[in-house]
Parts: sequence; C-alpha cells; structure tokens
Amino acid sequence: MLVAENVDPKETLQHIDGMLHLYHELGDFNNRGKARSRFIAQRLGEEEFRKAYHEYLEKSKAAHDLTLFVAPYEVKKVGTTTPATPLAEPQKQEGLYYIQYKPLVGTPPIDVFVKLFDYVGGLEETEIRICGDESVYIVNLTGEEADAVAAIIADTHAKNNFEHTVSCVGATICQLGFQDSSGLVKVIKKTLEAQGLSTDRLPQLHVSGCLSSCGTHQVGSLGLHGFTKLVDSKPQPAFKVFINGNGELEGPRMSDEVGVVTVEDIPQFFIDLVKALEVAGQDFDTWKDQQPEALQAVISKYL
Repeated sequence: MLVAENVDPKETLQHIDGMLHLYHELGDFNNRGKARSRFIAQRLGEEEFRKAYHEYLEKSKAAHDLTLFVAPYEVKKVGTTTPATPLAEPQKQEGLYYIQYKPLVGTPPIDVFVKLFDYVGGLEETEIRICGDESVYIVNLTGEEADAVAAIIADTHAKNNFEHTVSCVGATICQLGFQDSSGLVKVIKKTLEAQGLSTDRLPQLHVSGCLSSCGTHQVGSLGLHGFTKLVDSKPQPAFKVFINGNGELEGPRMSDEVGVVTVEDIPQFFIDLVKALEVAGQDFDTWKDQQPEALQAVISKYL
C-alpha cells in the first residue's frame, strides 16, 4: 500500500519511527498469526490506515528530530585497465567495474566465499553489497581486480536463468518452513545433470518453503511453495506450482496456481518439462505462452 510519495531522504528515520509507533499502538500482540502491519490496514481500511500513518509521522516529528545527514558517496579510486571477463560491467565512475555474483540458491561453497572475502577485503574502496535475490554485487573494481574476482567465482556463478533461481532457506533451517525449498532446487539441478539434460531453457524459479513469500513464488514465471498433499489418505511432502507471475516494474502480475505436486514427483516433472522444451525448441516462457495446453499435458499427470 502506498502511504507517501516524494519523501525527502533526510526524513527516512522519521517515517520508520512513526511506523514503529503506529504498529506498537495498533498492532495485534495477542494473535501471532496476525502480528503483521498488513492486518492493521485490513482492519482500518486503506484511507484510515494512511491517515493514521501520517498522524504518527507528525507525532514523531514533534517528539524528536531524526533528520539524516549523510555525506555524499564519493569514490576516489581510479582504474586504468579494461577487464577481460564478460562478468564485469562498467560503473559510472570511469575505469571502475562491478560484478554480480549469484551462487545457486545463494549459498556459495564456504572456501569460495572466504577466498572472495579475503581478496576483496584487501582492495582499496571495494565493497560487497548483498541483494534481495540471493546475489551480491562486488563494486569499485579495476579491470585487473574484476578479472581476479571472476576467476574466484567462475565455477560457482549462475550460468543461466535457472541457476539464478530465488529460493528461501527452507525447512532444514527455518522453523516455520513446510518443505526444503533450497534443497529441492539442488535436487532438480542434480537430477537433470544426471540425465544429461540442460537447464538453459528453464526460467528462473521462485521457490518458498511455505505459504510465506520469502522465495517470492507469487511473482515467478514458474513458482513453487511448500505444501502437503494427501496421497492414498496419507500426507506427503509436496509443493504447489504457480505460473505466469511477473515481478518487474512493467506489467507486474501475481501468479496463477496450477496444482500440487509431491516432492517425490517433482524431479521427474522437470525431466519431462525439459524434454518438452527441447522438442519444441523454445524457452519456458515462450513455450508456456504459445502452447499452454502442452504445459498442462506435462504437469497434469503429476497433479
């Protein structure tokens, strides 16, 4: 819900403080299932929620001055060489480059990340910035430094859309998770490799271990979230499957539910899916849009 526009960056902390006090006074602390600010908005309605938001914002401003004064970000580093690696992209600062590093499900091998951290930690003004899609950006690199970073991450960096898959950490770590989302992605990749099948035609998956949106399954072209399916009256670990989501600024769209597939059947479903894509000679998004009945035929036997 949009509550304010064209906010002065210097007032950021005032907005945060106001929202904290709004939640503290209007939030539900008795029902854990409704301990979210969105339920306040549902209870009050959009207009009343906006009104309350601005009332608490003004109270924050009256109570204390939280104006931010942030020094301009300046990079004094100068680069003079051009990198050979295609992973490097130019920054607005002349002679400097950045590299995005995306290991599968955001979990690089420890030895690789330690090596990367040790190398970058010794460079002048270079930073590692963590992103919301389980990748990191290594910024302020000279050409030579960019090539060195690329050499460190080369074997573990995502090579295609599928390997850029976004997945929450899953039930092996998360106490709220239903299923092992990140483990499922690894099993899919391992299964396809064992069959000699390429993941190049698959889209970026969005996988959540439960109903929550940590893996952003609602905005995936192909999304999944952890679930339980009754098979012969017995509960089996499973995932709901979604298609047609879009999280981009142009044409945002919530995905459509297709059905529920057991964890046991998902690897074979992806084998069949990749084979269908190879026969069609198309990537998933093109195939799905042009031949929706073909997708339904592939998945229907697993529902």
